[in-house]
Amino acid sequence: MKRIFLLFISLLFVGNMMAGSGKVSEIGVVTQGGCNLGFMIGVPPIDYYESGEPTDPTIPTFSVDANWGLASGFIKTKTFGNNGAVDLGAYWGIDHYKGVWDRGRGMLQNSILIRAAFHFEFVKNLDVFMGIANGVNIFGSTNDHPGWDFDDCKYAGGIYGGVKYYFTDHFGLKIEFGSDWNEKNLTNFAGGFTFKF
Repeated sequence: MKRIFLLFISLLFVGNMMAGSGKVSEIGVVTQGGCNLGFMIGVPPIDYYESGEPTDPTIPTFSVDANWGLASGFIKTKTFGNNGAVDLGAYWGIDHYKGVWDRGRGMLQNSILIRAAFHFEFVKNLDVFMGIANGVNIFGSTNDHPGWDFDDCKYAGGIYGGVKYYFTDHFGLKIEFGSDWNEKNLTNFAGGFTFKF
């Protein structure tokens, strides 16, 4: 937990340095060929297993995502100009739980997803997006439990959306919401930093 906190403080420091490095241009919407890197901390999903007992998360969800712009400016409007963008990216999130299924041991969950989203800029520098995610959740035991081992890999999928606000050409803040249509194992709310290259 301390390492995650130090990482986010470092990212905030770097972001503040970048924020002072230049004025904001038209950057809210993803640009074709552009890359975006995000770091977030979220609320861990709490699921109810076969025993009826909820899992007990021990750390917030930590996630990293990277996205590449496939197309931009393909919607022409009078109010918002040439707008709209589509991107494709990858997502990795990690959670840790204790006391799963009353067996007295922890569980580590890794979510690895491919995500695609549509972006629109209703307000300058404010990127509003919504997309779809598909991938896998990989589960593993973190404590020894004689005679019982827990390793599993299951499909994960859902929809997500949110906003990014850019303070400079390269740095912004983001908030993201999600809904899992499979086993309720994806984070429903997260916030953090976004870097544009």
